[in-house]
Parts: sequence; C-alpha cells; structure tokens
Amino acid sequence: METEQIAIIQPDGKVDGWIDLTGILSEKDCSGKIAELNGIAYNASEDSIYVTGKYWCKLFEIKI
Repeated sequence: METEQIAIIQPDGKVDGWIDLTGILSEKDCSGKIAELNGIAYNASEDSIYVTGKYWCKLFEIKI
C-alpha cells in the first residue's frame, strides 16, 4: 500500500506514531514528473530524517 506517511517503529516492533508527509512536494515544485516518497534516512547526531522520492527534485531534512 502506497502512502505519504512514515511509521515510527520502536526496536521491539511497536508502532509508536506516524509522520504525515502529505503535500510535502507538489508537481508545481519540480519541472517534470514526480512519483512516490521512497528515500528515508535517519541522522542520529542531528535527530533528524532526510526524505526524498522517485524523480523528486528536492531533498527535505525534517527535525524530529
């Protein structure tokens, strides 16, 4: 199932919450095609995550 949400999952497998990224990028933001959110990385030293997607023209840093 494709969504624009990221699950926050604890080491024991419990889902602790959700990060809703609905509308973070629109087709007006990039020239050309954009597709699904598919790149997520956690930066522990900054307590932030980086998100991007297929054909996205931008990378977003989100503070947690």
